[in-house]
Amino acid sequence: MIARFNQLVLKRPALWITLSVLACAILASGLAKLNIRTDGEAIYPENNSVVTNTIADRETFDDPEQVILLITTRENGPLLSSREGLKFVKKAHEEISAIEGVSSAHILSIASLTEITDDGKTIRIGEYLDSIPADSSSVYDLVSRLREHPLTSGLLLSPNGTCAVIYAPMKKSENRLSFIEKMRFFIRDNANNDFEIYLTGPLIAEATLGEMVLRDLLWLVPIMVSLIAILLLLTLRTPGGVMIPLLVALMTLLSALGLMGHLGIPVTLVTTILPIILMAISITDSIHILERVQDGLSAVKGKNAGAQGMSVSMKKVSENAIKQIAWPIVGTSVTTALALLSFLSASMAPMRHFGIFT
Repeated sequence: MIARFNQLVLKRPALWITLSVLACAILASGLAKLNIRTDGEAIYPENNSVVTNTIADRETFDDPEQVILLITTRENGPLLSSREGLKFVKKAHEEISAIEGVSSAHILSIASLTEITDDGKTIRIGEYLDSIPADSSSVYDLVSRLREHPLTSGLLLSPNGTCAVIYAPMKKSENRLSFIEKMRFFIRDNANNDFEIYLTGPLIAEATLGEMVLRDLLWLVPIMVSLIAILLLLTLRTPGGVMIPLLVALMTLLSALGLMGHLGIPVTLVTTILPIILMAISITDSIHILERVQDGLSAVKGKNAGAQGMSVSMKKVSENAIKQIAWPIVGTSVTTALALLSFLSASMAPMRHFGIFT
């Protein structure tokens, strides 16, 4: 079967090259449909009781996804338990509540805590920071009352007054990345010499991790291509020896990612390593073939063949090279494919996608 296949390929190489490029172009058209999902939910295992129960609990208790804004006092700046700090937290709370996409009914900070007072005649229901006094003794009294609230110390305001937290929940209809970008704009617009604001929480961790992975790929892939090109040039010492393996790797990568786009399968934190893995795998066969061809041509040159003889020898050497290493190439390709297909047993869909498309 391999011998018959070799004959078909070697008789009409231009036809097979044309068909390969055409197939690659058709598959690569799916790149426009490719979706990138670097959030944690994209890699959750399917039919897992923990995941299912967590989602159900979130719906039951109306627990939306949220961003945590950590406010800290700068060196030599006023404490957040001071009048200036309380005013800053209140102002930040009000501005965040007004941001589109924020579920203002669920936002939580010391500015949203309810205080109930009873002077014996009337019961007043309000918020602790409705009115922030000007004198230090009244501020001290306000902070003391705040600390009596069970949510204050250790959660919304640190015991030493250097940190405060605002929990900003996201509306269900809001896009994650858009929401996070709005929070980042808020921080940039509220730069302050006394206080600093950081974004934190699981939502930010997932988004930041995804951004870091994609950013690393943007410079890792070019570096890898450059290093491979240099090594190919040093080893094979011909422009073709550099371009042919890289072209094969590029076509492989475009075909795999394009097919994912056509099938609606997103790139996740797991499959972001596909470009690196595919390049390493797809280049090796080309190197073996080219190295064998070069050895054959060196033997022909040693016999002082003329230009016409070299042309005939090139065809013959190429045929012999492919015939000699056809079985090894097919064998290693099949065993590699079978090893990767073992990922089909994984409970996480992205792991199965990684095995299939690699």
